[in-house]
Amino acid sequence: MAWSERMKTIFDLGLQASKDLANAAGVKAVEIRGKAAEIGGKAGSTAADLVGAAGAKAVDLGAMASVKAQEISEKGSLIVEIKKLEWQTAQLTAELGCEVYRLFVEIDLPRIDRQAPEVKAILDKLSEMRDAIDQKEARIKEIGN
Repeated sequence: MAWSERMKTIFDLGLQASKDLANAAGVKAVEIRGKAAEIGGKAGSTAADLVGAAGAKAVDLGAMASVKAQEISEKGSLIVEIKKLEWQTAQLTAELGCEVYRLFVEIDLPRIDRQAPEVKAILDKLSEMRDAIDQKEARIKEIGN
């Protein structure tokens, strides 16, 4: 065999080996791409699951915050209503004192009974206000801190 023929044979063998190697690499690349797509799909679905879970948690936290805000708002309203009732109770107590003074001094009654119509009406209103305050304070305790 002549030197040129041997070189051509070696060259052909090298070319064939390169082709075989390129084909094998192409097949492997396709396999790897398929596996990568599969892994990527799993990772994507896992990421989507995580994002979905985070979104659900955010919605839950938002709902909890909304409930807490409503509770705080209700508690604030109740406190304002209690203060208003306490102020009205103080005014009514002063009115009761004025009425008792009037009955003792101006009308000169020796004794005043709680069943006296002038006094009973004021005492009944005071009792209603005290009950309303107690109910509102109980509701505040239900709401909690």
